[in-house]
Order: sequence, then structure tokens, then C-alpha cells
Amino acid sequence: MSVGSRILDRFGYISKAELKKKNDSEKEKGKYKTVTIGGTSFGGISAVGRDEQTLKQFRTYYESEGTVFAAINNIADNVTMVGYHLTSEKENAKKLVQNYIDDLNLIEVLLDNITYALIYGDAYIEVVYGKSGDIVDLNTVDPVTMVINTDKYGKIKNYQQKIKGQLQSPIKPEFIIHIRLFSANPSSPYGLSIISPSLAAINRMAGVDEALYQAVKRHIAKYLIKVGTPEDLPPKAVFNDIKSELEDLEAKNEIITTGLVDITTIDERGVEGVSEYVGTFEEKALVGMMIAPEAVGRGQKSTEASARVREILYERYIRGMQTKVSNKVNMELINKILSFNNFEENSVKLKFKGTTTADEEGAAKWIGNILRGYPVGAKPITINEVRAIFGYEPLDGGDELIMGKLTGEDQEETPDDENPDEEEENKPPKDEIKPPVNQPAD
Repeated sequence: MSVGSRILDRFGYISKAELKKKNDSEKEKGKYKTVTIGGTSFGGISAVGRDEQTLKQFRTYYESEGTVFAAINNIADNVTMVGYHLTSEKENAKKLVQNYIDDLNLIEVLLDNITYALIYGDAYIEVVYGKSGDIVDLNTVDPVTMVINTDKYGKIKNYQQKIKGQLQSPIKPEFIIHIRLFSANPSSPYGLSIISPSLAAINRMAGVDEALYQAVKRHIAKYLIKVGTPEDLPPKAVFNDIKSELEDLEAKNEIITTGLVDITTIDERGVEGVSEYVGTFEEKALVGMMIAPEAVGRGQKSTEASARVREILYERYIRGMQTKVSNKVNMELINKILSFNNFEENSVKLKFKGTTTADEEGAAKWIGNILRGYPVGAKPITINEVRAIFGYEPLDGGDELIMGKLTGEDQEETPDDENPDEEEENKPPKDEIKPPVNQPAD
């Protein structure tokens, strides 16, 4: 009903046609149930089951909800894009593996698939073999299409893709690198999406966000229209004259009326209070995704101490994921490369670097304590071992124990003369210590 029609209705000036239209509208509304904030108006889903529709909905959250998008990308980037190094005592084997990593574009493939593992719970990388049996390519498979078949003991027998509702030929496990970062059910071969534990908070956050938008939109321009006075009620003809003006009443419009019509705006201050609810549910969503609020620009309530603790915990959380990913790559890709090229398995290993300096500072203190414990002669650590701790490439000749004598504050200098007392006696007398100026002498 338009503004003009609502005014006519208020004073009883409404036609039978308009009245019938109003009644029909009210009946139509009664067919539908009201959706409350935090319900399913945003398309919320439950965490029950793992089906294609649920996985697609997870993708919708990632693509349309900024907090989810930022959290998942932050984790995936920190796991894979902070750099890596290869460790090996065989330089030829290490150079060979490095060439494969470069040719296969491994790090970018891992970035995409860690993102998918966070969204869907699982990621699948197809290992493509050439005619000779060498690995020639890595292809990312859409996790929504993959089905895992297991035996009665839960061991994976094969994988199958479901395309247009039809299951394709089985794929042997050696052709698939399956990455899952979280596993909630020991009897299931599938992983758990990082979105799943935060579904309730994300649904409510989206619901409140929608309500906040509607509140802002509603309060941009809300009008109170007074027509006439209790003693001087205008006739219906007056309403008809101004009705066309009221039909298009918006924030950008200006309207000139007589003293019988008074139009004022209403500004209700309710938006700021609603925005606090958005922050509450957003914080819960971030907790469920195990990411520090500071990482996505939501650390307004943090102190320096609390932020520091979260930094350390987040670093260790990322390190744990990096260990899972590197172990999977080492076992199911690098070992295959080594074996095909007649090198011993596990002779080359990939290791990711850390994301913050928190653990590096602790490592530096630890190394410093070792060096101070052996002030003279050989130290029980090599240059390459130190470099490995901080994620740097080893140096040629860096596998020998560190030698030397500490100087400065860490090591007190001793006279080279065998008789220090005699040297002390031959030193010229020190100047007499005088009291400070304007201070009485003892």
C-alpha cells in the first residue's frame, strides 16, 4: 500500500477496491511463517551429513560471507605461501626434487587445495604419470564430485568422481593425494570443513547483518505525516490533490505543502546497538575457525598481552597444519619422485617456514644458551643446523661444528701473561679518586 493510500485508510477514505486488495494481501501474508533473525533467511544449513548440496552451500558461505572468506584465505596463505626449504644430505637428490617442484607448480597447487580442504573438509590432487611412469603433472579435482570407497575396515579402496549424477570409473589411491586437515569421525574417510563448527554463529551473524542493513535502509528516511487537525479534518478531495505527490516520496524528494499537511522525518537510533550483535557472532565464528581476530582486522578489544598470546598459539596452529601437509607431500609425492629416479625414499624432505617471529625468538635464545655453555672450542651445533631452525638453505661446508671463543660480555678476557700478579705490580698507580664537585670529602 502506498503512502497516499495509507493516509486515506487512516481516515477511512479508502475505496472498496483498495479495501479488497488490502484484505487479499493480508490473507496472502498469512500463508507464510515469519522468519526470525538468525534463522534460515540467509539460507542457513545444519551440520548433519555430507552431501553435494551441503558442500555447495559451504562454497556459498566462502564466496559471499566476508569473514569466512578472509579467515580461510589467511590460513591457507600462512600454511603454504610463507616459503619452504628441502632438507637432504644428498645434494643431487635435493636438486632433482626442487626441479620437480618447480615444474609441477607444487606450491600454488597446494595453496588451492588447502583452501578447498578448509572449505569442504577434503581436497584431492590427481597425480598424472607419463608413459615411462614418471610424474608429469598435478591436477586439482573438484571435491564436490569425489566419492571415497572403503573396505569393511575403513581402508580406502578407491575414489570415484560423480559427474552429472553418474559415477565414473574407480581411481586407485596411488593416483590421488587426499588432503584432510580435520577429522571428526574416525569411521569416516572424509574430513571436516572448518566452516561446519561455526555454522550457527555464521547463520546468526548473516541474519543480524541483514537486519542491520534493513534498519539502516529503513532509517535513512522515515516520515511522519500529519494531515489536518482534530478540529479541521480535510475532505477527501484534499487528499486526492496531494496523493500524487505522496506516491513518490523518497529521501531525495522535497515536498511543499499547506499548513494542513506536515511532513517530518523520524531518526531512530537503533543501528549502533544492533551492530554489537554482529560483532558478537562474528567473534564466535572466528573462534570456531580458530583464527585470531587480529588476523582479519577484528582485534579492537585486544590488549597487547592477549594479542601476543594469540600470535603464539596461531603460529603453532599453522605449524601443525604445515606438518600434516608436508608429511602428505613427502610420503605421496616426493618419495615417488625419489623412487622413480633411483634415490632412497625419505632422503629428501620438504619443510615449511614459520609465519611469525615468536618461535624464532625462542630458538635464538636457545642457541645463545648453547653457545654460552661452551665458551671455548667446539660447540655441539653446526651452522647448517642453525640455518635449518630458521628455515634457511644449508651452506657448503656448514656441517662442521662451530668453533671459536666467545668475546664481549659472554666471555671474560684473561691476561695472556702467566703471572698476572707480577704484571699488576708493574702497572703505574691509579689516579686518586676524588669526591664529586660540591660534595664534602670523608
